[in-house]
Amino acid sequence: MPMSPEKRVGLFFALGLAILLVILEMVGREGIFRRGYHLRARFDRVTGLRVGDAVKLAGVDVGNVSSFTTLDRKVEVLLRVHQGTVVREDATASIKQTSFLGGTHVDISFGTPTARALQDGEELRTSEAGDLGSIVGSVSEAAGQLSQVLAENREGLKGTVASLRTVASRLEKGEGTLGKLLTDDALFRDLKTAAGNIASLTTRIEKGEGALGKLMQDDGLYANLKNTAANLDRITTKVERGEGTVGKLVNDDSLYTELKKTLADLRGVADRLGDRGGTLGKLINDSALYDEAKEAAASLNSILKKVERGEGTLGKLLTDDSLFYSAKDGFRKLGKTADQLRDQGALSTIGIALGVFF
Repeated sequence: MPMSPEKRVGLFFALGLAILLVILEMVGREGIFRRGYHLRARFDRVTGLRVGDAVKLAGVDVGNVSSFTTLDRKVEVLLRVHQGTVVREDATASIKQTSFLGGTHVDISFGTPTARALQDGEELRTSEAGDLGSIVGSVSEAAGQLSQVLAENREGLKGTVASLRTVASRLEKGEGTLGKLLTDDALFRDLKTAAGNIASLTTRIEKGEGALGKLMQDDGLYANLKNTAANLDRITTKVERGEGTVGKLVNDDSLYTELKKTLADLRGVADRLGDRGGTLGKLINDSALYDEAKEAAASLNSILKKVERGEGTLGKLLTDDSLFYSAKDGFRKLGKTADQLRDQGALSTIGIALGVFF
């Protein structure tokens, strides 16, 4: 049965629509009508990467893979990047797995904002990223090495496991210091009490109770410390300017010069004393003077002992009480005589005096 004109038009329209969809898909993948520029990247291997795979800048699609070229021990990948996408000179391209189910893409890092932007046809730096197969191979190799180590040290590991079991058994029984710490309820109670005391102490400090609480809560302490720091700063400033006694001592070079001169003079005096020069040097270094002083001290000690025993005139003066009483009696009689003279006339006084002397 021949097809009607309407059916032919419908079939033709459907076929044209299908062809248009295919063209749009190809345009979307290859970017035929989208303006852009190309960058080159060289890799040691491009396992799984195909023409049309995405090129991403920090995870955002910015282009696709255009072609591959095999060079000497390298594979050059031509990347088509959308117009307006800025790729910096120090950016790095690497091939990454899109997912564990398959698929790859080229990922480009940002680079530094101050670096120069790459132009059409320039080469992009690359870094080699291990693919899933090499990672699995590395893991398998590491697992094989670990298995070999375990096999070689099987007996030692058995002994270690047995020792650990023994230690665990002793801990469960409460043996040893660690066992007692793990099983003794008294330790738990003590720790609980200590924690309670610490919490109570912290609460009291927060409330400003006690000496420590007042130190923590009293703003006056902070103000005093602040004032003290300000005073110290002012004092330091004055000292730096050379004000006051301390400032002059710190900043005046003449004091250093005078001290240096004084030390030099003292050193000269010490040298002279060591050389037995001068009176003081002779007094320090002359042994004859020491002997004479020793003899004089012995003689003085002997005289003092005689005086203490009442020997000699000075000893009798110091130890004989009769001399004291005689002198006292004489002074008393002299006083009475003076009173009598004061009461008599001048002639009588002269007569008394003549009578006393003649």
